Amino acid sequence: MNRKYLAPFLITSSLMASSEAMAQDNFPEFNFTGYADARLSYSSGEPGWFDRGVGKTRYGSDAAGNDEWRLNLAEAALLVDAKFSWDFSAFANIKFDPEQTNNVDLVEAYVRYNKLISSGYRLEARLGTFYPHISLENFGIAWTSPYSITPSAINSWVGEEVKTTGLELNIEKELEDNAFSLNAGIFGFNDTAGTLLFFRGWALHDNKIGVFSKYYIPDLDILQGMFFRQDPYTVPHIELDDKPGFFVGGEWENFGFFTANVFYYDNRADPTVLVGGQYGWESDFINVGLTIDYFEDFEIFGQFMKGNTKMGPWLGSFYPADVDYESFYIMASYPFGPHRLSVRYDDFKVIDLTLVDIDNNNETGHAWMVAYAVETFENQNLILELLHVDSDRFYRAEFTGATRGKETQLQASYRVVF
Repeated sequence: MNRKYLAPFLITSSLMASSEAMAQDNFPEFNFTGYADARLSYSSGEPGWFDRGVGKTRYGSDAAGNDEWRLNLAEAALLVDAKFSWDFSAFANIKFDPEQTNNVDLVEAYVRYNKLISSGYRLEARLGTFYPHISLENFGIAWTSPYSITPSAINSWVGEEVKTTGLELNIEKELEDNAFSLNAGIFGFNDTAGTLLFFRGWALHDNKIGVFSKYYIPDLDILQGMFFRQDPYTVPHIELDDKPGFFVGGEWENFGFFTANVFYYDNRADPTVLVGGQYGWESDFINVGLTIDYFEDFEIFGQFMKGNTKMGPWLGSFYPADVDYESFYIMASYPFGPHRLSVRYDDFKVIDLTLVDIDNNNETGHAWMVAYAVETFENQNLILELLHVDSDRFYRAEFTGATRGKETQLQASYRVVF
């Protein structure tokens, strides 16, 4: 296996071993948690992007465009928490997913230092492979959402292409009525982030990329033309140019009223690099999140993301591939007893900035999601979800004859933690 693919795992493994050497009398302490998600789905519309189509949902129609029912295991995971001292710990998420190119793969693995330091400041550091603190939805076990099966377009893309391998530092300070935190990190192995947004556009699904896995790109004619050197797939965890990227963010929580955060990401990839069939995509974005905390039992929150990704040499007045992208969603959720009802609206677009006459990647779309969740038994939950996506993308005509597509997906997810 290519050493660049192995690096995230080797880094984390060596860190875990060195941390264990610092164990105190009652350490190390290991906890193992299992997670499984059985899924029943109905999809109408068109073949999904997992089947190299241009559909926006996880489970699309069959190859002929007929509606399809599916019953399958969406995901099973083993989560390992290791505590080496009061301050040092480690975490790993190993996932089985039949749709993953490697059926068993590592999702996250890192060591963590968390300590209350002088004057009430709390310092946290993570080193390894992890999701940055972007999503307001995915804080459940195995980076899932307690609100729905399918996260927003923003957090679906974070799950695909924005996982980082590096060092993150976070410092927090809590006052009487407010809490503040600053967050920053340096990372690598993320040089292809933006590939899917360019060739496929936005999507809404709950698949999370494994460290050694890849995603196939829609089977577009342009891959036999201008971009013939692009592999038919993208490898999100790869280092191409030996240049680190960075992110920085901050959060302000006013207790009982609101929580606001901002996050800036720049992978600093060299857009002229091509290794094998993988291009470097220079991608950056800003993400803003807001949660209304005023209502005791009613949650309202949302995120807005805006960024750019480009690839290829500067040709005097343009790049061969250059798009702006943006999306926002707003979610309302009401928990009552063991039940929860959630509604979300998504809006997304891709704006092509170059060579539109021969390679049009413009996209507009929106989606509605309604989900009902209930705790059926201890550590068992059922989620029912209706997702409807309405989008317009030029390249859809290669598959369906029309640029606009309407897709409806019904899902039932039964989640068990053991």
